[in-house]
Amino acid sequence: MSRPRRRRYLKSPVAWPTRARSCWVAVVAMTLSEPVELPEGVQAARWQAPTVVPNQIHATQPAGNEDAPPTIEELDKIEEAAYQDGYQRGYDAGFAQGSADAKERVGRLKDIFHTLVQPLADLDSEVEQTLLQIASAVASRVIRSELQTQPEIIGNMIHEAVESVAGPQTTVTVYLNPDDAVFVREHMDQPIEGPHWKIMPDDGLEPGDCRVDTPDARADARLESRVQRLVAPAFR
Repeated sequence: MSRPRRRRYLKSPVAWPTRARSCWVAVVAMTLSEPVELPEGVQAARWQAPTVVPNQIHATQPAGNEDAPPTIEELDKIEEAAYQDGYQRGYDAGFAQGSADAKERVGRLKDIFHTLVQPLADLDSEVEQTLLQIASAVASRVIRSELQTQPEIIGNMIHEAVESVAGPQTTVTVYLNPDDAVFVREHMDQPIEGPHWKIMPDDGLEPGDCRVDTPDARADARLESRVQRLVAPAFR
């Protein structure tokens, strides 16, 4: 049985010994220096480098400016535009919010003002009534004091009340406080009682009060009512 042959591998000229490499370079140089025979009909021409124009160099270069990074001036412009846009958006939003807040506050102020004013209006009415009552009470005390010193005032009051509701032939009944009835009868120079009218005591009447009744009408001449009619116009 024969042994298999070993496969031979060609080494690269670089790995050859120095003398072998020198011989190999000489052989290659001799080969390249020998003239090359061309096939029939083929002519050889000298190679020349192509002519290069500067404009063609720029034209053939790829358009890389589009992808070039922006300059500092361009970045400043972009930043300024973004700032202005954000400022305007913020201003519009803030103005709308501020208007809504202002309307809400005005509404609340109106409610508070109404709450403050209404009690004052009610207080004015109450104060007016209180002052009217005080004035009436003071006037009543003054008149009652005058009645004690000037009894003819009661007589005048009786005549006014009778004339307001009765004629000369009308039957009239005059009601007075019991003390006033006695006082009038004793101190009046001219008697006020006649065939058609008379004086009657009434315990429900205060001193100075007078009430006149006829078959058809009634006159309220009580002192409090007369004072209120006199004082009330001053508070209108």
